Amino acid sequence: MIVCLAPPEAFSGAVVEMLTPAMPGAGVDQGWVRERLDSCHAQLWLAIDGGETAAALLTQMTMDDELECLLAGGVRAKDWAVPAVKAITAWGFEHGAVLCRVWGRPGWRRLLKGWEFKGMENGLALLEMRRG
Repeated sequence: MIVCLAPPEAFSGAVVEMLTPAMPGAGVDQGWVRERLDSCHAQLWLAIDGGETAAALLTQMTMDDELECLLAGGVRAKDWAVPAVKAITAWGFEHGAVLCRVWGRPGWRRLLKGWEFKGMENGLALLEMRRG
């Protein structure tokens, strides 16, 4: 599994299809995502498995130095969720984040061992990991 940052242009086709189901829960739409990517206020991540895009994730660094994973989607989350979140969290801490936050389906609680469960919000589990 390779997890990498992708340019804004990668937000098209199958990547849009992967992220679109998560958008209503986050209260965003494709236009908002495109604007955030084009203005460099968000990061698009891809999880590549065997040359195929298995997942796409959208993150943003806040003014409070917190990295938030806002959207995630793909196939076989149990295969990509942990390596993707691990890579994204490492990147966030390397770039000054003091806290990483993930919103995901309730099942993400089982996948992200060691993350602190903060509660449910809009039907999504809120998980946090502090640097240090």
